[in-house]
Amino acid sequence: MDVFRGSCLCQKVIYEFEGPIIRLNFCHCVMCQKAHGAAFAPYMRVLKDNFRVVAGREFIASFASSEGISRTFCRNCGSNLQWIRESSEAMGIAAGTLDTDVDIDPSAQYWCDEAKTWHQPRRDVPQYGAE
Repeated sequence: MDVFRGSCLCQKVIYEFEGPIIRLNFCHCVMCQKAHGAAFAPYMRVLKDNFRVVAGREFIASFASSEGISRTFCRNCGSNLQWIRESSEAMGIAAGTLDTDVDIDPSAQYWCDEAKTWHQPRRDVPQYGAE
């Protein structure tokens, strides 16, 4: 099984997970826009049991953004790291933090009704409204 590695901007947090990557999703909801400081958030879905922090666990902070959902980030540099639903066996890894090169096409785009007018969702990827 493939092993993928990633890290935050300051390199204090280093993580890895064993594949497979379940899918790559883009989220256009306002919370993801705020958390990423961008028009949308790309998340790779992986199994929680396959994810581990290799270094810097003490730098990981968590924010409960809604009922049953937490987002983690590096408390030193602020890099968004994960999107975690308590009731799911999978979690989202902020795709931009992945250091291992991955050739994967996005599977879906969510909350497209909240997309910024200055950056519209891709036309070649399925789009969904509020989920």
